[in-house]
Amino acid sequence: MEGIVFVIGFFAVLIGISWGYYALKSVAKRKLFFKGQYERQRTMIDNDLVLTTVVPMPVVMDSLSRHIPDDRSAKAAFLGGAMRVNMDGPNRLVYTHLPKFTTGGGGDRFAASITFEQSGPQQLQAVVSIDEWRENDGVTRRAGIDAMERFRNEVVAAFRAVDPNTAIGGRGQQLAQPGSM
Repeated sequence: MEGIVFVIGFFAVLIGISWGYYALKSVAKRKLFFKGQYERQRTMIDNDLVLTTVVPMPVVMDSLSRHIPDDRSAKAAFLGGAMRVNMDGPNRLVYTHLPKFTTGGGGDRFAASITFEQSGPQQLQAVVSIDEWRENDGVTRRAGIDAMERFRNEVVAAFRAVDPNTAIGGRGQQLAQPGSM
């Protein structure tokens, strides 16, 4: 009987130590080793990008399809940057950035969305948000953060291509959570 209690206690202590190690490792990565990278990630994820233009939505969507094409090719999957674009309703586009084939399904995978709202009779507003992303021990890989930043820059370029006077703003979202990507 004492042997069973000892074995159960031993495994409980071992599990507790393992949990503590991984929790401490995650905190150390966020606050010490990859602090700048983590802050850059949080800034992009916690703040939606808000773009305001006077151009009609079909024109903006056409520009977006030219700047961020739906690319599911083998070349994009192997080299990275494969993007899937889906309409999630009449006013919402969902973009899924797929990682390089060579990363084994990890890497720079994320999902973002653009939601269009008519904010006035002649004004269109688009809210760009990062909805899901992949973290490893609390921090997203630099390649993932770079891919999210490139996506946001391409969205701005698509809007500026049809309306150079597009207003750029932001707002805190505080709703997104790291996905199981």
